[in-house]
Amino acid sequence: KESIGRCMLLCIDQDRVESVQKLFSSNSSRYASSFSLLDQVYQYMIGGLQAAMDSTDKACGSLSVFSLSNEADLEVLNEKIVGTSLNSIFTIVNTLTTCVVEFQNSVSEGILEGLSPESLRDKCRNSLMDFVAFLETSVAQALSFGISNCLQVFGKVMKARQTRGDFCPQDDEIGMGGIGKVTTACTIAVKCVRSVHDASVFLLGEPNVLPFMNEFGECIFHTLKQHVGSF
Repeated sequence: KESIGRCMLLCIDQDRVESVQKLFSSNSSRYASSFSLLDQVYQYMIGGLQAAMDSTDKACGSLSVFSLSNEADLEVLNEKIVGTSLNSIFTIVNTLTTCVVEFQNSVSEGILEGLSPESLRDKCRNSLMDFVAFLETSVAQALSFGISNCLQVFGKVMKARQTRGDFCPQDDEIGMGGIGKVTTACTIAVKCVRSVHDASVFLLGEPNVLPFMNEFGECIFHTLKQHVGSF
Protein backbone atom coordinates (compact mmCIF):
# COMPACT_ATOMS: atom_id res chain seq x y z
CA LYS A 1 0.00 0.00 0.00
CA GLU A 2 2.88 2.34 0.83
CA SER A 3 4.57 1.50 -2.48
CA ILE A 4 1.44 2.33 -4.45
CA GLY A 5 1.06 5.61 -2.55
CA ARG A 6 4.60 6.64 -3.39
CA CYS A 7 4.15 5.57 -7.01
CA MET A 8 1.00 7.69 -7.34
CA LEU A 9 2.73 10.64 -5.71
CA LEU A 10 6.04 10.60 -7.55
CA CYS A 11 5.08 9.51 -11.07
CA ILE A 12 3.99 12.00 -13.66
CA ASP A 13 0.42 11.64 -14.88
CA GLN A 14 1.14 9.82 -18.14
CA ASP A 15 3.37 7.22 -16.41
CA ARG A 16 1.28 6.65 -13.30
CA VAL A 17 -1.01 3.87 -14.54
CA GLU A 18 1.81 1.93 -16.20
CA SER A 19 3.98 2.21 -13.09
CA VAL A 20 1.25 0.89 -10.78
CA GLN A 21 0.60 -1.98 -13.18
CA LYS A 22 4.28 -2.92 -12.98
CA LEU A 23 3.95 -3.28 -9.22
CA PHE A 24 1.35 -6.00 -9.85
CA SER A 25 3.09 -7.65 -12.78
CA SER A 26 4.89 -10.97 -12.47
CA ASN A 27 7.32 -12.72 -14.76
CA SER A 28 5.98 -16.09 -13.54
CA SER A 29 9.38 -17.47 -12.63
CA ARG A 30 11.49 -18.09 -9.56
CA TYR A 31 13.53 -14.96 -10.34
CA ALA A 32 11.96 -11.84 -8.87
CA SER A 33 11.72 -8.59 -10.78
CA SER A 34 12.94 -5.72 -8.65
CA PHE A 35 9.91 -3.57 -9.55
CA SER A 36 7.27 -6.24 -8.93
CA LEU A 37 5.67 -6.51 -5.50
CA LEU A 38 4.12 -9.84 -6.48
CA ASP A 39 7.47 -11.33 -7.47
CA GLN A 40 8.99 -10.18 -4.21
CA VAL A 41 6.16 -11.79 -2.26
CA TYR A 42 6.56 -14.97 -4.30
CA GLN A 43 10.25 -15.20 -3.40
CA TYR A 44 9.40 -14.77 0.28
CA MET A 45 6.60 -17.34 0.25
CA ILE A 46 8.31 -19.95 -1.89
CA GLY A 47 11.62 -19.98 0.00
CA GLY A 48 10.33 -22.26 2.75
CA LEU A 49 8.69 -24.59 0.26
CA GLN A 50 11.89 -25.00 -1.74
CA ALA A 51 13.89 -25.61 1.47
CA ALA A 52 11.42 -28.33 2.52
CA MET A 53 11.68 -29.98 -0.91
CA ASP A 54 15.49 -29.90 -0.81
CA SER A 55 15.75 -31.34 2.71
CA THR A 56 13.16 -34.02 1.92
CA ASP A 57 14.97 -35.05 -1.24
CA LYS A 58 18.26 -35.32 0.64
CA ALA A 59 16.70 -37.30 3.50
CA CYS A 60 14.97 -39.76 1.14
CA GLY A 61 18.15 -40.21 -0.87
CA SER A 62 20.07 -41.13 2.28
CA LEU A 63 17.77 -44.08 3.07
CA SER A 64 19.64 -47.18 1.98
CA VAL A 65 18.02 -50.39 0.81
CA PHE A 66 19.90 -52.19 3.58
CA SER A 67 18.41 -50.06 6.36
CA LEU A 68 14.93 -50.34 4.87
CA SER A 69 15.07 -54.09 4.37
CA ASN A 70 16.45 -54.80 7.84
CA GLU A 71 14.17 -52.52 9.87
CA ALA A 72 12.22 -54.91 12.14
CA ASP A 73 9.84 -52.31 13.58
CA LEU A 74 7.16 -51.70 10.94
CA GLU A 75 6.08 -48.45 12.61
CA VAL A 76 9.61 -47.07 12.34
CA LEU A 77 9.78 -48.32 8.76
CA ASN A 78 6.51 -46.61 7.94
CA GLU A 79 7.81 -43.35 9.39
CA LYS A 80 10.83 -43.62 7.09
CA ILE A 81 8.55 -44.09 4.08
CA VAL A 82 5.93 -41.44 4.83
CA GLY A 83 7.35 -39.07 7.42
CA THR A 84 10.68 -38.54 5.70
CA SER A 85 9.15 -37.83 2.31
CA LEU A 86 5.99 -35.87 3.11
CA ASN A 87 5.72 -34.35 6.59
CA SER A 88 7.92 -31.30 6.02
CA ILE A 89 6.28 -30.52 2.70
CA PHE A 90 2.80 -30.94 4.19
CA THR A 91 3.59 -28.52 7.02
CA ILE A 92 4.96 -25.77 4.80
CA VAL A 93 2.15 -26.19 2.24
CA ASN A 94 -0.45 -25.76 4.99
CA THR A 95 1.28 -22.57 6.17
CA LEU A 96 1.68 -21.29 2.62
CA THR A 97 -1.97 -21.94 1.80
CA THR A 98 -3.05 -19.84 4.77
CA CYS A 99 -0.63 -17.05 3.83
CA VAL A 100 -1.85 -16.95 0.23
CA VAL A 101 -5.48 -16.61 1.32
CA GLU A 102 -4.65 -13.85 3.80
CA PHE A 103 -2.45 -12.04 1.26
CA GLN A 104 -5.11 -12.20 -1.45
CA ASN A 105 -7.83 -10.90 0.88
CA SER A 106 -5.59 -8.15 2.27
CA VAL A 107 -4.58 -6.86 -1.17
CA SER A 108 -8.08 -7.13 -2.64
CA GLU A 109 -9.86 -5.41 0.23
CA GLY A 110 -7.17 -3.10 1.58
CA ILE A 111 -5.47 -1.92 -1.61
CA LEU A 112 -7.32 -2.64 -4.84
CA GLU A 113 -10.73 -1.44 -3.66
CA GLY A 114 -9.41 2.11 -3.37
CA LEU A 115 -7.42 2.07 -6.58
CA SER A 116 -8.55 4.18 -9.54
CA PRO A 117 -9.33 4.38 -12.39
CA GLU A 118 -11.47 1.25 -12.59
CA SER A 119 -9.59 -0.08 -15.61
CA LEU A 120 -6.35 -0.02 -13.62
CA ARG A 121 -8.03 -1.74 -10.67
CA ASP A 122 -9.33 -4.50 -12.93
CA LYS A 123 -5.93 -5.08 -14.51
CA CYS A 124 -4.22 -5.25 -11.12
CA ARG A 125 -6.90 -7.62 -9.80
CA ASN A 126 -6.40 -9.91 -12.81
CA SER A 127 -2.65 -9.86 -12.22
CA LEU A 128 -3.25 -10.81 -8.59
CA MET A 129 -5.45 -13.73 -9.63
CA ASP A 130 -2.80 -14.93 -12.09
CA PHE A 131 -0.19 -14.65 -9.36
CA VAL A 132 -2.26 -16.73 -6.90
CA ALA A 133 -2.81 -19.35 -9.61
CA PHE A 134 0.95 -19.48 -10.16
CA LEU A 135 1.54 -20.00 -6.45
CA GLU A 136 -1.04 -22.78 -6.41
CA THR A 137 0.79 -24.44 -9.30
CA SER A 138 4.04 -24.27 -7.34
CA VAL A 139 2.35 -25.89 -4.36
CA ALA A 140 0.90 -28.64 -6.55
CA GLN A 141 4.36 -29.32 -8.02
CA ALA A 142 5.84 -29.57 -4.52
CA LEU A 143 3.18 -32.09 -3.48
CA SER A 144 3.81 -34.15 -6.62
CA PHE A 145 7.50 -34.03 -5.78
CA GLY A 146 6.70 -35.38 -2.29
CA ILE A 147 4.62 -38.21 -3.76
CA SER A 148 7.46 -39.14 -6.09
CA ASN A 149 9.95 -39.34 -3.21
CA CYS A 150 7.50 -41.27 -1.04
CA LEU A 151 6.88 -43.87 -3.72
CA GLN A 152 10.56 -44.20 -4.52
CA VAL A 153 11.23 -45.16 -0.88
CA PHE A 154 8.09 -47.31 -0.85
CA GLY A 155 9.28 -49.10 -3.99
CA LYS A 156 12.65 -49.91 -2.37
CA VAL A 157 10.87 -51.37 0.66
CA MET A 158 8.47 -53.47 -1.38
CA LYS A 159 11.27 -54.84 -3.54
CA ALA A 160 13.28 -55.78 -0.45
CA ARG A 161 10.37 -57.27 1.53
CA GLN A 162 8.37 -59.02 -1.20
CA THR A 163 9.26 -62.58 -2.20
CA ARG A 164 8.19 -64.65 -5.20
CA GLY A 165 6.63 -67.12 -2.80
CA ASP A 166 4.07 -64.50 -1.79
CA PHE A 167 2.45 -65.01 -5.19
CA CYS A 168 2.46 -68.80 -5.08
CA PRO A 169 -0.52 -70.96 -4.01
CA GLN A 170 -0.35 -72.35 -0.52
CA ASP A 171 1.00 -75.90 -0.31
CA ASP A 172 -0.99 -78.10 2.01
CA GLU A 173 2.13 -79.97 3.10
CA ILE A 174 4.69 -77.22 3.65
CA GLY A 175 2.55 -74.06 3.56
CA MET A 176 5.12 -71.96 1.72
CA GLY A 177 2.86 -70.15 -0.71
CA GLY A 178 1.60 -66.66 0.14
CA ILE A 179 -1.70 -66.44 -1.73
CA GLY A 180 -4.47 -66.02 0.81
CA LYS A 181 -2.08 -64.93 3.55
CA VAL A 182 -1.44 -61.44 4.91
CA THR A 183 2.19 -60.96 3.98
CA THR A 184 4.63 -58.45 5.42
CA ALA A 185 4.71 -56.56 2.15
CA CYS A 186 0.91 -56.31 2.14
CA THR A 187 0.91 -54.98 5.70
CA ILE A 188 3.52 -52.35 4.77
CA ALA A 189 1.51 -51.22 1.74
CA VAL A 190 -1.71 -50.82 3.75
CA LYS A 191 0.10 -48.96 6.54
CA CYS A 192 1.65 -46.62 3.98
CA VAL A 193 -1.69 -45.64 2.43
CA ARG A 194 -3.31 -45.12 5.83
CA SER A 195 -0.38 -43.08 7.13
CA VAL A 196 -0.34 -40.84 4.06
CA HIS A 197 -4.05 -40.17 4.51
CA ASP A 198 -3.66 -39.44 8.23
CA ALA A 199 -0.71 -37.13 7.63
CA SER A 200 -2.58 -35.24 4.90
CA VAL A 201 -5.58 -34.72 7.20
CA PHE A 202 -3.54 -33.51 10.17
CA LEU A 203 -0.74 -31.60 8.45
CA LEU A 204 -1.77 -30.61 4.94
CA GLY A 205 -5.01 -28.73 5.57
CA GLU A 206 -8.55 -29.52 4.43
CA PRO A 207 -8.55 -27.73 1.03
CA ASN A 208 -5.60 -29.81 -0.17
CA VAL A 209 -6.47 -33.27 1.19
CA LEU A 210 -8.86 -34.52 -1.49
CA PRO A 211 -6.84 -33.49 -4.58
CA PHE A 212 -3.65 -34.77 -2.97
CA MET A 213 -5.12 -38.17 -2.04
CA ASN A 214 -6.60 -38.53 -5.53
CA GLU A 215 -3.16 -38.01 -7.08
CA PHE A 216 -1.47 -40.23 -4.51
CA GLY A 217 -4.01 -43.00 -5.12
CA GLU A 218 -3.38 -42.91 -8.86
CA CYS A 219 0.39 -42.94 -8.39
CA ILE A 220 0.56 -45.74 -5.83
CA PHE A 221 -1.79 -47.84 -7.98
CA HIS A 222 0.66 -47.64 -10.88
CA THR A 223 3.60 -48.27 -8.53
CA LEU A 224 1.97 -51.43 -7.13
CA LYS A 225 0.95 -52.58 -10.60
CA GLN A 226 4.52 -52.24 -11.80
CA HIS A 227 5.82 -53.96 -8.66
CA VAL A 228 3.50 -56.96 -9.02
CA GLY A 229 4.35 -57.20 -12.70
CA SER A 230 8.03 -57.67 -11.84
CA PHE A 231 7.17 -61.06 -10.33
